[in-house]
Amino acid sequence: MITNIALLSLLMIVLIGQSSCRMSQVAINSGDYQDAVERSVHKLRNNKKKNKAILELEHAYAKANQQDLARINRLYNEGLNENDLAIYELYRDLDARQDLVTPLLPLYIKKEDRNARIKTDNYNNQLAEFRKKAADYLYDESVSLLASNGKFAAREAHRLLRKLDNFYPNYRNVRNLLGQASDMGTNKILFELENHTGLPLPPNFNRELHKISVTELDGMWSDFDTEEKAGVDYDYVIVMNLEEINMSPDVLTQDIYTREKEVEDGWKYVLDAKGNVLKDTLGNDVKVPVYKMVFAHVKETIQHKETTLIGSIDFRTVDNGELLGSFPLATTAAFDNRFATIQGDRRALESQDTRLLNGGVQAFPSDADMLMNGIRQMKPLVLDAIYDNKMLVLN
Repeated sequence: MITNIALLSLLMIVLIGQSSCRMSQVAINSGDYQDAVERSVHKLRNNKKKNKAILELEHAYAKANQQDLARINRLYNEGLNENDLAIYELYRDLDARQDLVTPLLPLYIKKEDRNARIKTDNYNNQLAEFRKKAADYLYDESVSLLASNGKFAAREAHRLLRKLDNFYPNYRNVRNLLGQASDMGTNKILFELENHTGLPLPPNFNRELHKISVTELDGMWSDFDTEEKAGVDYDYVIVMNLEEINMSPDVLTQDIYTREKEVEDGWKYVLDAKGNVLKDTLGNDVKVPVYKMVFAHVKETIQHKETTLIGSIDFRTVDNGELLGSFPLATTAAFDNRFATIQGDRRALESQDTRLLNGGVQAFPSDADMLMNGIRQMKPLVLDAIYDNKMLVLN
């Protein structure tokens, strides 16, 4: 007897097979013959005796080849060098399709008592011919584009050279040209700091700002530098303008307050109406806790100092200094320290009071230290501003 699980498995296999057949026919009906070929091949790898799948493959394979050969003929008759790549790719498709089907041959159609009519050809000569022609065209077109010295032309040359290198590795000096195209097509972007506050900055302030990690902004057609490099012709400059520095004095304040709490403070016997100690059902003396109010006087000391940096970030062209965009920046770095001392019963304290008892007075940071903390907080804001607006310098 077939179990329920076995019956379910058998049903699933049948449904999947029917769905696969339907999908192959749908692909044929829609004219997607390559998809139909691939689906039919997949079915026949598991069972070469599926007549319907063989007939679908026979039909789809012939139609796919017919389409490709017709397009090759049309492109060839146009006589344009730019068509050589498309012709090469079509021959490559023909060859790949043939390689996909050949391992299954011969395929016998039992109900028609014949082998499937799957025509195979040797495309080696055509592949070699048009591979060379396509490579020559892409190479010559790329060299011409690079000679124009335009950035967008260099990027197009890079695209063509990569395509060439994909199907014809090590063709002539393509690798060198790829590097040249990449360099010519890449925007060189310099990041700078300008201090407009009128105040001297710590010696390591500028150095700390230039530690900003812009390497993650580097990508196709963009190269960011935080320090100017000799011999580099920059296309854009991103300037962080430091406009204002507000530094507070060292502030120390104290707050005195009282905590009170009812706490358990021992126990006492429970007496009955006669003045005797009350017993529970087990004969034990009954006791109850005793509560009392306790108090503590807390003196909390608060140390505070802060500095605010205000500025903007500008995106400019190098050749004429055109302002492409300007965006405000501001951040506040703060030093805070709190601690407390008490007089009275510690049991009256809240948990936050207890934590304050572990602290003590700290030395206020210097103005220079506060400035450095401010610039460390400013760096991620600068990076975000560059990232959010980098399209201004990627044209």
